Amino acid sequence: RPDWLVDLFAREVDGGLWRAPDYLELRQMEREGLIAYHPPLFALLLGHHLARYNRNVQRRIQIPLSELEEIILADLPVDPELLGRDIWLLFEHETIVNRDFAHIGQYIGGPETTWLVLLPRLVAAGHLDRLRVLTNCLLALRRSFSRQLLVWFKDLYHALNASQAERLALRNELLELLPHSELQVARFALAQLTEILPEPTFSAALLLPYADNFLTRPELKTGLRTLLAGLLKLLNQDAAHAPTVARLLATALPHPDSAVQERAAKGLAGILAAPQPLLSREEMAAVLAAITSHAELLGAPARTALAAWLAPVSPASTRVATAAYAPAAQFVPELSAATAIVPVADWHELLFLTGQVLRHHDPAATERWLDGLLRLNGEW
Repeated sequence: RPDWLVDLFAREVDGGLWRAPDYLELRQMEREGLIAYHPPLFALLLGHHLARYNRNVQRRIQIPLSELEEIILADLPVDPELLGRDIWLLFEHETIVNRDFAHIGQYIGGPETTWLVLLPRLVAAGHLDRLRVLTNCLLALRRSFSRQLLVWFKDLYHALNASQAERLALRNELLELLPHSELQVARFALAQLTEILPEPTFSAALLLPYADNFLTRPELKTGLRTLLAGLLKLLNQDAAHAPTVARLLATALPHPDSAVQERAAKGLAGILAAPQPLLSREEMAAVLAAITSHAELLGAPARTALAAWLAPVSPASTRVATAAYAPAAQFVPELSAATAIVPVADWHELLFLTGQVLRHHDPAATERWLDGLLRLNGEW
């Protein structure tokens, strides 16, 4: 068995996927013991598997797209290792699965099918575990994939149309996506969590460890306003949520968007002004301290809503402080004739100075050396 064969194929892939064997050929070589299992390479070639169908169906130019999909869907479940082992590699390794497609005819541009169409059908047919696919989509969103691939995994999750029960089962994975640096991923996680916020088995307290990382993000505006509205509805349903909701609203106060600030401020005002106290003395003190600490960042609508709990702003003093200039005694300028750096005279001195600079690292010598390099360029 040539140990270098897998390395050769991996290098060939770097030059273009068409230069390497296709996925099925690679699997055949693995079965015959010619190569060892290499997950990244198997993932890359499986993510290019649909494009290989283009060659196989060219003779069927007149077949409808539905027939092409049925041909592929009949082939995939026949291979238990493809669906049982290698399909999950697509969620773990960077591939072009988001750009892989099979089309009808000899030229690109006709009817085509993609993994985004086929995978949900494999799930619906029971060939792939639905919850495992949903889970792997969320785990893939945490990886350092390209932006286009991350969007593709988000679209695959949406294509499966997760239920409330499935979102609840995946709440921890969704929470981990809230601080994601990619805006679309953070928005997606926020929207999914907002959907399950009213569910009795979901606790708003789960948001607290992530609050500082997403409630003040300037790019998140509409999603945050929707979330804050959901928190206030949650509070109306059960006043026991008041401490958690108050902490989350207080965290959102310094958000740059005035509409987010206003919604958070009005929610806090409602909690603080409730006829029956909703917070303990310690919780009330913590909320008031947060309001005070963020006071300078509040816009006019939020400040108006919290006016009863903000210290009045003292009018600016109209007196202008005057100052008289007094020269410093015995002032010696740092830049003077006595401290001037003497320019390098010629190339010979520059060559001698180069040795000094390389050996002693004297700042003044380095300054003269750089100046000499610039001025004596024509003498090189």
